[in-house]
Amino acid sequence: MNKKATTFYLQNKLDSAFLYLNKSIEIDAKNTASISTKMSLYIKQKKYAEALAENSTLLKLNSDSGGTYFIRGILLERLQDSAKAKEAFLKSVSIFDIDLSKVREEKQSKSIRMNRAISLLFLGDDQAFKKQLNILSHSKDEWDKKMLKTYHKITKKSITNNILSE
Repeated sequence: MNKKATTFYLQNKLDSAFLYLNKSIEIDAKNTASISTKMSLYIKQKKYAEALAENSTLLKLNSDSGGTYFIRGILLERLQDSAKAKEAFLKSVSIFDIDLSKVREEKQSKSIRMNRAISLLFLGDDQAFKKQLNILSHSKDEWDKKMLKTYHKITKKSITNNILSE
């Protein structure tokens, strides 16, 4: 059902997508893929309070997702709750720190470091953000170097606009 909902989502047939997502969640209330897609649909519709409710459901099912806390922070900022947004970004950083301590693969480590860096950017810690980028800049991979040049130019606003489809 989630695949069908995603197809409708991509076709911008949101009512049909919601119908399939709701059925999928009714069958399996722990279906994080469907809940996440539903959150994305609410974001697309700029229904941020509803998206935040779905985000809360995701966190109840998986409280150790730094990415889910990061999205929570963005939604809370959009809903003008800066204090709770800061808490969510801090939580995302702490989870990414734990993830980094467990990971062994360099590729996965890079991804976690980048996510951590972006959370630091949202916390207003430009210096720590740049420090993380510098750590990543030691890569010998050309694609990584190209991506890092792009990341040096990103802003909080551009990331928010991208996530919130603005």
